[in-house]
Amino acid sequence: NVVNEKNQTILEKDLQLTAKQRALLRTRDSLRMAEEAKQRAALEVAIKDKDIKLKQAELDREKLKSRILIFGILFLLFVTGIITYLSLQLQKKNRQLAEQNQKIILQNKEIEQKNTELEDKNKQIKKQQKLQNDSINYAKSIQEATLPPKKLLEKNFDFFVVYQPKDIVSGDFYWYAETLLPQTNETAYFYAAVDCTGHGVPGAFMSMIGNRLLSEIIYQKNVLDPKEILTTLNFELQIALNQSENNNDDGMDVALCRIVRKNENDFEIIFCGANRPLIFFDSQNKKLIYERGTIATIGGLEGKRFSEKFVNLEYTLHKNDTIYLTSDGMVDQNNPERKKFGTKRLLKLLEGIGEFKSEVQKSQIEKELAEHMQGVSQRDDITIVGIRL
Repeated sequence: NVVNEKNQTILEKDLQLTAKQRALLRTRDSLRMAEEAKQRAALEVAIKDKDIKLKQAELDREKLKSRILIFGILFLLFVTGIITYLSLQLQKKNRQLAEQNQKIILQNKEIEQKNTELEDKNKQIKKQQKLQNDSINYAKSIQEATLPPKKLLEKNFDFFVVYQPKDIVSGDFYWYAETLLPQTNETAYFYAAVDCTGHGVPGAFMSMIGNRLLSEIIYQKNVLDPKEILTTLNFELQIALNQSENNNDDGMDVALCRIVRKNENDFEIIFCGANRPLIFFDSQNKKLIYERGTIATIGGLEGKRFSEKFVNLEYTLHKNDTIYLTSDGMVDQNNPERKKFGTKRLLKLLEGIGEFKSEVQKSQIEKELAEHMQGVSQRDDITIVGIRL
């Protein structure tokens, strides 16, 4: 019984244990089922979240597409507006250009018409200029014909002249006369360099008057003293230009020299200058002499020109001495820096070439002048007469 009771107890305990095991199994199954349900729920939540994210991403893509589309439409509208505005502006400018072109065409027609008129006027001016130039060139040939011929000038002395008119015709001229002195029956040779007021055509008129008056004074009035010649020339020029009745103040500067050969080696020189100097080279002492003439000029209205008396300068020069008679054209000539050639430089040049033959002296003077000018326009007529005894 005890064993049975014990077995019965054990059986009961087994039954209880089995019941408990069953309960545990049920509990475990419940837990497993609950866990599986939880996992399924979590999975479903994850799936739902994924779906939500996918939908959100799809929604974001749709929003981005919409934004891009809206931006594209706005951009197209903006570009279209700009293109429309530019097109309108271009059309406006094209209209303006068309109007301007029309104006230009009208202006071109006017210009062409004016050019045609100008061409006609230019042809007339050229024709007139040609006539004037022909007249001036003819006047030049007349003026040159009044100058003493080279053969005559070189007949008795080694002579040269640097003669460069500023224009075609000149207000400068050089003059020569030869006659017998009544007291001694000696031959007197007269040389002059004359600088008239102005240059070009006005100066040329004055030079023609001066040339004629000098010749009349020597050959017709038989005035042979240099100071008396200039005094008479001053009087005659005032009469010729009627300067006592009008305001004409034209005149001339004159360097006049009378040469008389005393023997083979000696020469009597009488010089009278109207605002021009006497320059000569002393070949024995290798020295250049510069003597100012009378400050008065020939002609004009200034009082000093009437009160100033002309004075003779007398010298005895010798063979191979050289006399220079000049206008002021060379000393007043400027270079590109507007610096004048100057009297000092001219005297230095003449002293350096005084021993040479006339053709060499002429060449050196012209070379020095050209180097000084360097292409600068000539400002006045230039005349330098050289007489080598």
